[in-house]
Parts: sequence; C-alpha cells; structure tokens
Amino acid sequence: MHHEWEGTVVSLADDSFRARLRDLSGETPEEYADFSLASVSDDDIALVVPGAIFHWFVGYRIEASGQRGTWSGIRFRRLPRWGKRDLAALKQPSDLDEFFETK
Repeated sequence: MHHEWEGTVVSLADDSFRARLRDLSGETPEEYADFSLASVSDDDIALVVPGAIFHWFVGYRIEASGQRGTWSGIRFRRLPRWGKRDLAALKQPSDLDEFFETK
C-alpha cells in the first residue's frame, strides 16, 4: 500500500527545497512541504529547480524477515528536451490541423 503526491518545486535552499503538493487520491487539499536534497537520487538532483514536477511516494514495505517498515521515494519528471527544429514546427500549421478542426 502506498500514497502518492505530485509536487512542484517552489524554492531552493542550500540543502533543501520547498514544494507545493497535490494529493493524487484527492483526499487532502493542496499543501506545502520541505524536502532534504539528500532524499533526491543522484540521477535526479540536477532536475531540482523551481517549477520542476516530481512524484512523492510514501508507503510500507515488508522485508523478507516479515518486518514491516515505511518507505518514501521521490522521482522527478523527465521530458525530452525541445530543439530548435521542434519549436519551429510548433509555429508551422500542421497537415493534421484540418483533420482535427471542429466545424
């Protein structure tokens, strides 16, 4: 069993960041939390910038011994980088525009 929030980085400090959290279950209202940068994986640390989106998972895991413990994980969203060609294509009318146009 786990619970999941979608977070948006609001600000950075020397060793932490503040985030706005949205409960994906819809059970609680939007809230803010502070996270230690130590809780972010080395692969994701460069992604911790204001406006970055991440998912925060909190739950339980059961060890092979049967011991139950809490677990928390943060994973930042990765989107492909847009190049000049991609951005130029957005400014051009698409052949599909006519197809999807509502009449």
